[in-house]
Amino acid sequence: PYLIVKGATQLNLKFFLDEQLLDIQTVPVYTPALTALDLKREFVMISNRSSATVDLTGWTVVSTVGNQRYSFPAGYKLEAWSNVFILSGENNAYVTNPHFYWTTENMWNNNGDTAQLYNADGVLINEISWP
Repeated sequence: PYLIVKGATQLNLKFFLDEQLLDIQTVPVYTPALTALDLKREFVMISNRSSATVDLTGWTVVSTVGNQRYSFPAGYKLEAWSNVFILSGENNAYVTNPHFYWTTENMWNNNGDTAQLYNADGVLINEISWP
């Protein structure tokens, strides 16, 4: 089975086993989303898994522990089928382009943190938590 969705920005998927709800996931549809979070190496990755370039002007990444925020610069566009890394901390030279440096400070709590991605209207697109 498959599902075709037009005009939606997200899907709420519910998983059932023997009629008992196991999990609910919000999955972005045709929009950039957080796809990786590494607390120790201090980066998040945002992926655009659509066939359209998306303007990320005003979009924000948030580290919920401490409420630190990174906002994309005006005019930044994430190309179709591509990724961008947001780096923080001193030891982040291993990540290849394209990327943005948030700060040399460590933004992610190594004991556990959540990254959230908000669009320019302040709508939560998705989040990733670790551990």
